[in-house]
Amino acid sequence: MTVVPYVAGAHGGERHDVLARLRHFAAHEAGWDVARTSFSDSDPAMPVERRKAFAAACRYAGAGHASGLLTVGRTAVTADDAAYERVLTFLHERRVFLAYLPLLGEGAVQ
Repeated sequence: MTVVPYVAGAHGGERHDVLARLRHFAAHEAGWDVARTSFSDSDPAMPVERRKAFAAACRYAGAGHASGLLTVGRTAVTADDAAYERVLTFLHERRVFLAYLPLLGEGAVQ
């Protein structure tokens, strides 16, 4: 399986660190392939429906380039339950899964 990393809210070096953690977890802990392409939005407070990079990541995976999206946690997607349900429905219809890094202490990469 191939996953595409997605980051929300990180800038510059921090974004690169988070992407590195996501790639490391995918490749070394989960045994997944990692897409060459990654996506990031700078404002996690922006509604998920208006985040261009998140939409692009969903389209990328939905087009068959990846089996899933990998991000740090649900808050990187949205805290809004209705919006989250729409995202999950959209991904499910395209047979794309959404995965998160495990919490620290549960096999998470630090």
